[in-house]
Amino acid sequence: MKKKLLILLSLLSIVITGCWDRKELNDLAILLGWGMDLSDDGTYFGSAQFILPSKLSSDGKSGPEKAYFIETAKGKNLMDVSRRIQNKLSRTVFGGHRRSIFIGEKLARHGISKLIDEYSRNPDVRLRSDIFVVKGETANHFLNVSYPFEKVPAIAAHKIRLEAVSATTTLADFLMAASGDEESPTVPTVEIVRNKDSSAIRLGGRAIFDEKLNLIGYLSYKEAVERLWLLNRLKKNTIIAHIPEGEGNISYDGDYFKSTIKPVITGDKISFEIFLEGTGKILENNTNLDLKELNNLKVLEKTLEETVQKDMLNMIKKVQKNYGTDVFGFRKAIHKKHPYAWKKMKETWNEKFRKAELSIRVDLKIKNTGLTGLPLHQKGGAIK
Repeated sequence: MKKKLLILLSLLSIVITGCWDRKELNDLAILLGWGMDLSDDGTYFGSAQFILPSKLSSDGKSGPEKAYFIETAKGKNLMDVSRRIQNKLSRTVFGGHRRSIFIGEKLARHGISKLIDEYSRNPDVRLRSDIFVVKGETANHFLNVSYPFEKVPAIAAHKIRLEAVSATTTLADFLMAASGDEESPTVPTVEIVRNKDSSAIRLGGRAIFDEKLNLIGYLSYKEAVERLWLLNRLKKNTIIAHIPEGEGNISYDGDYFKSTIKPVITGDKISFEIFLEGTGKILENNTNLDLKELNNLKVLEKTLEETVQKDMLNMIKKVQKNYGTDVFGFRKAIHKKHPYAWKKMKETWNEKFRKAELSIRVDLKIKNTGLTGLPLHQKGGAIK
């Protein structure tokens, strides 16, 4: 009995001990941001942004020195670049905390299908990483721009995206869009704002990719938000509208948005009837209209609806004419309502999308005008 007990205790001692092959924190190079560019000779140029824990104090603040450093390498493919970067480091690269992946514009236009293929196969790749296209610049330049609020630029881009209205796109989202039939893949863009003595970063709109995963164009930030409305993914937004009757403008803060897309197939012609709804409140009134008056509210609602209708129509037509790529989920609407017709037109959808006709109807409601109806900056005699 004692002999069996000793054997059991020996086995338990082996089980409860730590993993023999685990890596200590001091042996890891923690990767937070990753950038990929295309060199002039056709090779890939990778930039890895690592955190320096020793430069961070216990309260999470750093001293005058940077709390990160960037290592770079060139290679024939992504794995070659990663291996060459690892060969420069005294610690093992750990990508489990990577927040963001940045792709330079030159590489994006050349095509990123090979990169995405490697990301989809590698089990060590963090699929929840945000993915961005650096508009007009390289990923390396972006990663080298410091940011005052955050100690690591890769974290700054991630947090700016969280505060914005525009939707995120993780690596997993991009992989699903690239392999699915609902909409063409798009990703957010980031930009470098160069001033006289300094540079800053900001969130842009969306980068549009074709079926081969080549960058073909951009949506502005405003257009990217309008796209979210069409996709029923818009949660909040502020709309600025000029009110001719009130000789000024207003700010409409919407907190409910909905879209309904109805495809209509007549012979070889395809059209879409789009109905947009929204409710919100007036946050700013720079007109001479008294918003306590019901007729004035109707004027505001009508002008808001006309503004949205015009902007939305221009945005969709821009994509139809310039890119011919459905990033709005129109194909999903056809597949859902006319599944058999979709099978016949699936292979030639881009061509049909370019020629599709559109009609847009908008219904916006003002549920609140703030604490005052009268515009306080106007004199009593000028108020309508």
